[in-house]
Amino acid sequence: MNIVFGTVFYNQAFEYLGDFIDSLNNQSDKDFKVLIINDDIDKTKLDSLLLKAHFAYNVIQYEEKYSPAGLRIMLLIEAIKRKADILVIGDADDVFSSNRIEQIRHTATQDTTCTFFYNDIQTLSGEKVFPPLPDRVDDVKDIADYNFLGMSNTAIRTDRLDLQEVDSFFEGDQPIFDWYLYSRLLINGATGRYVDGAPTYYRYHGNNLVGNQDMNESIVAKEIEVKIRHYKSLEKHSDLMKKRYREYVKGMYCRNDVHNPHFWWNYTYTNIAATPRGEQMP
Repeated sequence: MNIVFGTVFYNQAFEYLGDFIDSLNNQSDKDFKVLIINDDIDKTKLDSLLLKAHFAYNVIQYEEKYSPAGLRIMLLIEAIKRKADILVIGDADDVFSSNRIEQIRHTATQDTTCTFFYNDIQTLSGEKVFPPLPDRVDDVKDIADYNFLGMSNTAIRTDRLDLQEVDSFFEGDQPIFDWYLYSRLLINGATGRYVDGAPTYYRYHGNNLVGNQDMNESIVAKEIEVKIRHYKSLEKHSDLMKKRYREYVKGMYCRNDVHNPHFWWNYTYTNIAATPRGEQMP
């Protein structure tokens, strides 16, 4: 099984890259290669940093400027071109349990039906970010109102994707690309499987605060903006996404009255009975 670990390096994460590399050095399963897309780090600085890497790697830097979402799509494309069976994805500002690749390989070997895999997320201090995750994800409705599938706790069987399908993901070139990506995969018939005991350790910092803030008007407004954009980007692919888009545009949503909601984008949810101002869905 040809496993590739894919990531994007960028200047804002430079101070964390040493920890990232150590995390891959410490993997119990050594039979993998690393694919790095370098966004904007000086080559001399990057070469010096990678001297401490104990794994095989390839660094790619494009002349064309891509958005953060575009760079993640290019990771998928590069993995397909390299005939990877599985692309394990990890953000450059996170670190990973030493058995993450081992457990993904084991789960993928045991379950050949699933297209993607997902593991727990914990803080660097070991606190779980999510409640217990489902064993399987089979339908886009499973992540329609919130998300737990990110670009640092998932892996994809890229040998089951084709370049035309992946190229179409540029339609979802937006800041919340992970939610779009896994929604598209599920809409297209893919299923996902939980990988137990192999967490990603998520680093909270100024650019990475979703799910770690008290509810306030600004946070709720941001979520509504994100959801409207997300649902609109998927409405031509799914009747459910079209329905969600219309609900949010009309203000037909409720708030989760909790201090720190589980999952990403879970401060609000839809409830068709709670239509504002007597409006009805057409």
